[in-house]
Amino acid sequence: MKNKGYSLVELLAVIIILGLIITISIPIINSSLLKSKEKSLNTQKKAIITAGRKYATEHTNVLPDETNNISTISVELLKSEGFIDKDKIINPVTEEEMNGCVLIMYGIDNEEYHYEYNDSCRVDEYLYQGVEYIGTVGTQYINTGYKAKPTTKIDLDMQLTENYYTNTDNTNSNIIGSDVSTSNDDFSVNFGETGSQYNQLYFWADKSSPSGSDTYNKTYTTVLNRSHLVMGQGKGTFQDETITLPTKTGNNTGTMLLLAYYNKNDSSIHTFNRYYTKIYSFKIYEGNNIVKDFVPCYRRADNVVGLYDQISKQFYENAGTGVFTKGNNTSSLYK
Repeated sequence: MKNKGYSLVELLAVIIILGLIITISIPIINSSLLKSKEKSLNTQKKAIITAGRKYATEHTNVLPDETNNISTISVELLKSEGFIDKDKIINPVTEEEMNGCVLIMYGIDNEEYHYEYNDSCRVDEYLYQGVEYIGTVGTQYINTGYKAKPTTKIDLDMQLTENYYTNTDNTNSNIIGSDVSTSNDDFSVNFGETGSQYNQLYFWADKSSPSGSDTYNKTYTTVLNRSHLVMGQGKGTFQDETITLPTKTGNNTGTMLLLAYYNKNDSSIHTFNRYYTKIYSFKIYEGNNIVKDFVPCYRRADNVVGLYDQISKQFYENAGTGVFTKGNNTSSLYK
Protein backbone atom coordinates (compact mmCIF):
# COMPACT_ATOMS: atom_id res chain seq x y z
CA MET A 1 0.00 0.00 0.00
CA LYS A 2 1.37 3.38 -0.98
CA ASN A 3 1.98 5.84 1.92
CA LYS A 4 0.11 9.09 1.68
CA GLY A 5 2.29 12.22 2.16
CA TYR A 6 1.42 15.50 3.90
CA SER A 7 -0.50 18.01 1.92
CA LEU A 8 0.83 21.57 1.43
CA VAL A 9 -1.88 22.90 3.73
CA GLU A 10 -0.86 20.49 6.49
CA LEU A 11 2.80 21.42 6.12
CA LEU A 12 1.94 25.12 6.29
CA ALA A 13 -0.14 24.52 9.42
CA VAL A 14 2.78 22.71 11.09
CA ILE A 15 5.18 25.52 10.14
CA ILE A 16 2.78 28.15 11.49
CA ILE A 17 2.36 26.27 14.78
CA LEU A 18 6.12 25.85 15.14
CA GLY A 19 6.57 29.55 14.42
CA LEU A 20 4.05 30.47 17.10
CA ILE A 21 5.76 28.18 19.60
CA ILE A 22 9.14 29.76 18.83
CA THR A 23 7.68 33.28 19.01
CA ILE A 24 6.19 32.56 22.42
CA SER A 25 9.23 30.67 23.71
CA ILE A 26 11.99 33.14 22.78
CA PRO A 27 10.90 35.96 25.15
CA ILE A 28 10.42 33.42 27.95
CA ILE A 29 13.86 31.93 27.31
CA ASN A 30 15.46 35.38 27.09
CA SER A 31 13.77 36.47 30.31
CA SER A 32 14.91 33.30 32.04
CA LEU A 33 18.48 33.80 30.82
CA LEU A 34 18.47 37.44 31.97
CA LYS A 35 17.20 36.45 35.42
CA SER A 36 19.88 33.79 35.61
CA LYS A 37 22.56 36.33 34.66
CA GLU A 38 21.23 38.86 37.19
CA LYS A 39 21.28 36.17 39.87
CA SER A 40 24.90 35.38 38.93
CA LEU A 41 25.73 39.10 39.07
CA ASN A 42 24.27 39.39 42.57
CA THR A 43 26.35 36.37 43.57
CA GLN A 44 29.46 38.10 42.17
CA LYS A 45 28.67 41.27 44.09
CA LYS A 46 28.15 39.35 47.32
CA ALA A 47 31.53 37.65 46.85
CA ILE A 48 33.23 41.02 46.28
CA ILE A 49 31.50 42.50 49.34
CA THR A 50 32.58 39.51 51.45
CA ALA A 51 36.16 40.02 50.29
CA GLY A 52 35.93 43.73 51.14
CA ARG A 53 34.57 42.93 54.59
CA LYS A 54 37.45 40.53 55.25
CA TYR A 55 39.98 43.10 54.05
CA ALA A 56 38.51 45.79 56.29
CA THR A 57 38.61 43.41 59.27
CA GLU A 58 42.36 42.98 58.75
CA HIS A 59 43.03 46.60 57.76
CA THR A 60 40.88 48.67 60.12
CA ASN A 61 42.50 51.90 58.95
CA VAL A 62 40.22 51.82 55.87
CA LEU A 63 37.06 51.87 57.97
CA PRO A 64 35.06 55.12 58.05
CA ASP A 65 33.95 56.85 61.24
CA GLU A 66 31.42 59.47 62.30
CA THR A 67 33.62 62.24 60.87
CA ASN A 68 34.35 60.59 57.52
CA ASN A 69 31.42 58.19 57.32
CA ILE A 70 32.10 56.67 53.90
CA SER A 71 35.14 54.94 52.38
CA THR A 72 35.95 52.58 49.50
CA ILE A 73 38.08 49.51 48.77
CA SER A 74 38.77 48.87 45.09
CA VAL A 75 38.38 45.47 43.46
CA GLU A 76 41.90 45.91 42.08
CA LEU A 77 43.26 46.23 45.63
CA LEU A 78 41.34 43.15 46.75
CA LYS A 79 42.80 41.17 43.84
CA SER A 80 46.37 42.40 44.37
CA GLU A 81 46.18 41.57 48.10
CA GLY A 82 44.83 38.08 47.41
CA PHE A 83 41.35 38.60 48.85
CA ILE A 84 39.96 37.87 45.37
CA ASP A 85 41.81 35.08 43.56
CA LYS A 86 40.68 35.85 40.00
CA ASP A 87 42.54 37.91 37.43
CA LYS A 88 39.25 39.10 36.03
CA ILE A 89 35.72 39.24 37.39
CA ILE A 90 33.25 39.36 34.53
CA ASN A 91 29.80 40.92 34.80
CA PRO A 92 27.54 38.13 33.46
CA VAL A 93 24.95 40.66 32.26
CA THR A 94 27.25 43.03 30.31
CA GLU A 95 30.13 40.55 29.86
CA GLU A 96 32.51 43.33 30.86
CA GLU A 97 35.13 43.27 33.59
CA MET A 98 34.04 44.46 37.02
CA ASN A 99 36.50 47.05 38.35
CA GLY A 100 34.37 48.80 40.92
CA CYS A 101 34.68 49.22 44.67
CA VAL A 102 33.26 48.02 47.94
CA LEU A 103 31.59 51.03 49.51
CA ILE A 104 31.69 51.11 53.34
CA MET A 105 29.28 53.35 55.25
CA TYR A 106 29.16 53.98 58.98
CA GLY A 107 25.85 54.47 60.77
CA ILE A 108 26.10 56.17 64.16
CA ASP A 109 22.57 55.05 65.05
CA ASN A 110 23.54 51.38 65.29
CA GLU A 111 27.35 51.74 65.23
CA GLU A 112 27.53 49.22 62.40
CA TYR A 113 29.20 49.24 59.00
CA HIS A 114 27.17 48.81 55.84
CA TYR A 115 28.84 47.38 52.74
CA GLU A 116 27.71 47.53 49.12
CA TYR A 117 29.25 47.20 45.67
CA ASN A 118 29.63 50.35 43.56
CA ASP A 119 30.52 50.19 39.85
CA SER A 120 32.12 53.59 39.52
CA CYS A 121 33.92 54.03 42.89
CA ARG A 122 32.60 57.59 42.96
CA VAL A 123 31.54 58.52 46.47
CA ASP A 124 30.37 61.92 45.23
CA GLU A 125 27.50 60.19 43.40
CA TYR A 126 25.83 59.87 46.80
CA LEU A 127 24.52 63.37 47.29
CA TYR A 128 22.48 62.80 50.46
CA GLN A 129 23.26 61.21 53.80
CA GLY A 130 20.44 59.47 55.64
CA VAL A 131 19.70 60.38 59.28
CA GLU A 132 17.41 58.93 61.94
CA TYR A 133 15.01 61.87 61.80
CA ILE A 134 14.66 65.56 61.05
CA GLY A 135 13.40 67.80 63.84
CA THR A 136 11.54 71.10 64.00
CA VAL A 137 11.32 73.93 66.50
CA GLY A 138 8.05 75.33 65.19
CA THR A 139 9.17 77.33 62.14
CA GLN A 140 10.09 74.65 59.59
CA TYR A 141 7.85 72.79 57.15
CA ILE A 142 7.93 70.82 53.89
CA ASN A 143 5.91 71.60 50.77
CA THR A 144 5.51 68.10 49.31
CA GLY A 145 4.38 69.30 45.87
CA TYR A 146 1.64 66.66 46.04
CA LYS A 147 -2.11 67.27 45.56
CA ALA A 148 -4.42 64.96 47.47
CA LYS A 149 -6.94 62.75 45.63
CA PRO A 150 -9.88 60.61 46.79
CA THR A 151 -7.56 57.57 46.87
CA THR A 152 -4.80 59.35 48.83
CA LYS A 153 -3.52 57.91 52.11
CA ILE A 154 -0.67 59.25 54.24
CA ASP A 155 1.53 57.41 56.73
CA LEU A 156 3.66 59.70 58.91
CA ASP A 157 6.12 58.15 61.38
CA MET A 158 6.61 60.92 63.92
CA GLN A 159 7.17 61.91 67.52
CA LEU A 160 5.91 65.05 69.21
CA THR A 161 7.94 66.72 71.94
CA GLU A 162 6.17 68.93 74.48
CA ASN A 163 7.14 72.60 74.56
CA TYR A 164 5.83 75.80 76.11
CA TYR A 165 3.16 76.20 73.43
CA THR A 166 1.26 73.14 74.64
CA ASN A 167 -1.39 74.87 76.73
CA THR A 168 -1.46 78.18 74.88
CA ASP A 169 -4.64 79.07 72.96
CA ASN A 170 -4.63 79.75 69.22
CA THR A 171 -1.28 78.20 68.48
CA ASN A 172 -0.77 76.75 65.01
CA SER A 173 -1.83 73.15 65.13
CA ASN A 174 -1.80 71.57 61.64
CA ILE A 175 0.45 68.54 61.19
CA ILE A 176 -0.90 68.08 57.65
CA GLY A 177 -2.32 71.03 55.70
CA SER A 178 -2.60 72.63 52.27
CA ASP A 179 -1.25 75.81 50.69
CA VAL A 180 -4.80 76.95 49.87
CA SER A 181 -7.85 77.25 52.12
CA THR A 182 -11.13 75.85 50.79
CA SER A 183 -13.39 73.11 52.11
CA ASN A 184 -13.02 71.11 48.87
CA ASP A 185 -9.26 71.23 49.20
CA ASP A 186 -9.29 69.99 52.76
CA PHE A 187 -7.14 66.97 53.54
CA SER A 188 -5.63 67.80 56.89
CA VAL A 189 -4.87 66.71 60.43
CA ASN A 190 -4.63 69.13 63.34
CA PHE A 191 -4.81 69.41 67.10
CA GLY A 192 -7.54 71.50 68.71
CA GLU A 193 -6.72 75.19 68.62
CA THR A 194 -7.28 75.98 72.28
CA GLY A 195 -5.28 74.88 75.27
CA SER A 196 -8.14 72.69 76.52
CA GLN A 197 -7.99 70.72 73.24
CA TYR A 198 -4.22 70.22 73.22
CA ASN A 199 -4.58 66.40 73.13
CA GLN A 200 -7.52 66.23 70.67
CA LEU A 201 -6.58 65.24 67.10
CA TYR A 202 -8.94 66.27 64.28
CA PHE A 203 -9.12 64.62 60.85
CA TRP A 204 -10.62 66.53 57.91
CA ALA A 205 -11.60 65.60 54.34
CA ASP A 206 -13.77 67.71 52.02
CA LYS A 207 -15.41 69.60 54.88
CA SER A 208 -14.98 72.82 56.76
CA SER A 209 -15.31 73.68 60.44
CA PRO A 210 -17.49 73.11 62.37
CA SER A 211 -19.16 70.44 60.17
CA GLY A 212 -17.97 67.04 61.32
CA SER A 213 -15.60 68.44 63.91
CA ASP A 214 -17.24 66.63 66.83
CA THR A 215 -17.36 63.33 64.95
CA TYR A 216 -13.93 63.07 63.41
CA ASN A 217 -11.64 63.71 66.32
CA LYS A 218 -10.03 61.62 69.03
CA THR A 219 -8.75 62.54 72.50
CA TYR A 220 -5.50 60.92 73.63
CA THR A 221 -4.10 60.42 77.12
CA THR A 222 -0.65 61.32 75.81
CA VAL A 223 0.44 62.46 72.37
CA LEU A 224 4.19 62.38 73.02
CA ASN A 225 4.92 58.75 72.14
CA ARG A 226 6.43 57.98 68.76
CA SER A 227 3.62 56.77 66.52
CA HIS A 228 2.34 56.43 62.96
CA LEU A 229 -0.24 59.01 61.93
CA VAL A 230 -2.31 57.49 59.13
CA MET A 231 -5.16 59.14 57.26
CA GLY A 232 -7.11 58.48 54.10
CA GLN A 233 -9.50 56.14 52.31
CA GLY A 234 -12.07 56.42 55.09
CA LYS A 235 -9.86 55.95 58.15
CA GLY A 236 -7.73 57.92 60.57
CA THR A 237 -5.21 56.25 62.89
CA PHE A 238 -2.89 57.55 65.59
CA GLN A 239 -1.17 55.53 68.34
CA ASP A 240 -2.89 52.38 67.03
CA GLU A 241 -6.38 53.83 67.58
CA THR A 242 -8.52 54.09 64.44
CA ILE A 243 -11.68 56.08 63.72
CA THR A 244 -13.91 56.03 60.65
CA LEU A 245 -13.73 59.12 58.42
CA PRO A 246 -15.53 60.34 55.30
CA THR A 247 -13.88 59.28 52.07
CA LYS A 248 -12.47 62.24 50.19
CA THR A 249 -14.51 63.00 47.07
CA GLY A 250 -12.51 65.52 45.05
CA ASN A 251 -9.00 66.33 43.85
CA ASN A 252 -7.13 69.10 45.66
CA THR A 253 -5.95 72.16 43.75
CA GLY A 254 -3.48 73.07 46.48
CA THR A 255 -0.39 71.11 47.45
CA MET A 256 0.01 69.17 50.68
CA LEU A 257 2.10 70.76 53.42
CA LEU A 258 3.82 68.78 56.14
CA LEU A 259 3.82 70.72 59.46
CA ALA A 260 2.00 73.79 58.09
CA TYR A 261 -1.26 75.13 56.58
CA TYR A 262 -2.56 78.20 54.78
CA ASN A 263 -4.41 80.60 57.08
CA LYS A 264 -7.04 82.53 55.13
CA ASN A 265 -7.40 85.15 57.88
CA ASP A 266 -4.02 86.68 57.15
CA SER A 267 -3.32 84.98 53.79
CA SER A 268 -0.09 83.33 54.94
CA ILE A 269 1.40 79.95 55.75
CA HIS A 270 1.36 79.07 59.45
CA THR A 271 3.81 76.44 60.66
CA PHE A 272 2.99 73.77 63.24
CA ASN A 273 4.23 75.04 66.61
CA ARG A 274 2.04 73.24 69.10
CA TYR A 275 4.89 70.78 69.67
CA TYR A 276 8.44 70.28 68.55
CA THR A 277 8.36 67.40 66.08
CA LYS A 278 10.61 64.60 64.87
CA ILE A 279 9.90 63.11 61.43
CA TYR A 280 11.21 59.58 60.84
CA SER A 281 9.47 58.92 57.51
CA PHE A 282 6.53 60.15 55.46
CA LYS A 283 4.77 58.06 52.82
CA ILE A 284 1.93 59.01 50.48
CA TYR A 285 -0.16 56.35 48.75
CA GLU A 286 -2.79 56.35 46.03
CA GLY A 287 -4.72 53.19 46.69
CA ASN A 288 -2.07 50.55 47.35
CA ASN A 289 0.58 52.32 45.26
CA ILE A 290 3.18 54.45 47.02
CA VAL A 291 3.73 57.73 45.15
CA LYS A 292 5.94 59.60 47.66
CA ASP A 293 8.42 57.95 50.00
CA PHE A 294 10.15 60.63 52.06
CA VAL A 295 13.17 59.77 54.22
CA PRO A 296 15.13 62.17 56.46
CA CYS A 297 18.59 63.14 55.28
CA TYR A 298 20.93 66.05 54.62
CA ARG A 299 22.72 67.19 51.51
CA ARG A 300 26.38 66.22 51.89
CA ALA A 301 27.68 69.24 49.95
CA ASP A 302 26.33 71.89 52.35
CA ASN A 303 24.68 69.97 55.25
CA VAL A 304 21.19 71.32 54.43
CA VAL A 305 18.64 69.08 56.19
CA GLY A 306 15.38 67.95 54.59
CA LEU A 307 13.45 65.00 53.18
CA TYR A 308 14.43 62.89 50.17
CA ASP A 309 11.70 61.29 48.05
CA GLN A 310 12.90 57.84 47.00
CA ILE A 311 10.27 57.69 44.25
CA SER A 312 11.04 60.91 42.36
CA LYS A 313 14.69 61.08 43.56
CA GLN A 314 14.10 64.69 44.66
CA PHE A 315 15.31 66.49 47.77
CA TYR A 316 12.86 68.75 49.66
CA GLU A 317 14.34 71.52 51.76
CA ASN A 318 12.74 73.48 54.57
CA ALA A 319 10.17 75.88 53.09
CA GLY A 320 9.88 77.86 56.33
CA THR A 321 12.44 79.74 58.39
CA GLY A 322 15.32 78.53 60.51
CA VAL A 323 16.75 75.05 59.93
CA PHE A 324 15.71 71.49 60.67
CA THR A 325 17.68 69.69 63.34
CA LYS A 326 18.74 66.12 62.57
CA GLY A 327 19.34 62.79 64.27
CA ASN A 328 22.40 60.59 63.97
CA ASN A 329 23.64 59.38 60.60
CA THR A 330 22.28 56.06 59.40
CA SER A 331 24.01 53.73 56.94
CA SER A 332 21.76 54.97 54.10
CA LEU A 333 23.04 57.11 51.25
CA TYR A 334 20.98 58.48 48.36
CA LYS A 335 21.92 59.62 44.85
